[in-house]
Amino acid sequence: MIADETNDKLPPGGPTIKRYPPFNRCIYCGSTSGLSDEHIVPYGLGGTYILPDASCTRCAKITGWVERQCLRTMLGDLRAVRKTKRRKRRPKDQYKPRPMFANVDGSFRPYNAPEPHQRLSVTALPAFREPTVLNGITKLKQSVIGAVWMNAALGKDAGKVIKAAFRPDITRVHSIASFHPTYFARMLAKIGYAFAIAEASGRFKPFIARQIIGDEPWLAGHLVGGDPNPVAKSKHETEVGLLRVRGVMGVEYLMARIRLFGDLGAPVYFVVVGEL
Repeated sequence: MIADETNDKLPPGGPTIKRYPPFNRCIYCGSTSGLSDEHIVPYGLGGTYILPDASCTRCAKITGWVERQCLRTMLGDLRAVRKTKRRKRRPKDQYKPRPMFANVDGSFRPYNAPEPHQRLSVTALPAFREPTVLNGITKLKQSVIGAVWMNAALGKDAGKVIKAAFRPDITRVHSIASFHPTYFARMLAKIGYAFAIAEASGRFKPFIARQIIGDEPWLAGHLVGGDPNPVAKSKHETEVGLLRVRGVMGVEYLMARIRLFGDLGAPVYFVVVGEL
């Protein structure tokens, strides 16, 4: 990958809400009816950059469903620890903490610990390899994960809860972390593509929109990748920027650089959104 130009932006988060001019058609399918605002970074991750009138009802339902799979399962515990804002949901759609386990006499026993201060909250994120579209590799099924990033936070009352549930000498607690690379790649693709449309519409030829709202098995790894190597912590929780990159075949692409939870040292991701 050759990065010719960087267009770094302030992180789409924090107290300031930025609203771009209305797009007036769905950025995914082109529909002009039933349009709603698109949060570039999901609301559930603190996103405050908004592209108005940019997602139709059907496409918003698809992207919203994908985001919920990531926010509730992969990132649920971390969002609870950081007290990230949440939308009001029906009971069946609300975040439910996964069970905690204690090692009692060599066996794992579940117990109830619903609040962050009672839990060992563990989050895992995949660290992807570079998108293969940049190095000329075709859409072959292959391992796209180069490493796994882990974050753990032990609540101040976790010890009290486990001892109350069992007996005073039980001090070992276990938690569960899970991730789904395909759903996570689709959420990253939605963030990168929406940001590129907001910042550079008309200056590139998009080719990722249909993959975001469809069932595209080649999205993760081919158009969505990242840097599998450890990256120093950032002063920002969320970062989104645009890069002009040239692949090995000489084609110039517009690529989004995304980092979620950068202040914790989480991985950097890349989304190739179109040709320049």
